[in-house]
Amino acid sequence: MANWLWFYIYRKRRRRNRVTLRWEIVREQLSYNQRTGWLVWKVSKQCVGVGMRAGSQHTKGCRTITIYGKSYLEHRLIWFWMTGQWPKEYIDHKNRKRDDNRWCNLREATHSQNYVNSQEFGPMRGILKRESGSFRVRSIIDGRRKSFEVKTLALAKRLRRKLEKQEWGEFSCVRR
Repeated sequence: MANWLWFYIYRKRRRRNRVTLRWEIVREQLSYNQRTGWLVWKVSKQCVGVGMRAGSQHTKGCRTITIYGKSYLEHRLIWFWMTGQWPKEYIDHKNRKRDDNRWCNLREATHSQNYVNSQEFGPMRGILKRESGSFRVRSIIDGRRKSFEVKTLALAKRLRRKLEKQEWGEFSCVRR
């Protein structure tokens, strides 16, 4: 039989034998400390003992935990552990620290809300310097793109923060 056929059969078997992660399984294997934001093993496994912090640090700053051969992001498991339901889209860290998984720091978000609260946007989002030396502030208000012109960078930043707070509410990053 061809090599690709064996690979196909093997993959099919692996998918079929996967266990769907249920809330009871998570609760019986992991314990959550809301003060520290850590998930800790309740059962001993190959390389970990009871009471050890679950998972490992991911390259992007968040932690991953493997249960039954499948990796999960720690903050998503915490949401599942606390509510009994998987998040619909994303879990946002209010303080933008990906390894701070305290319950008071987590909230459910859409893709755009999560992106607005990310580090990737940078400090000068929506502010453009013009050749004349003035600054253009752009924002979307009520579904329409608006732009305003101001003379100084300080005014532009203040206006942008105000517009951002109006547009995104609690998800806006006014800590710049």
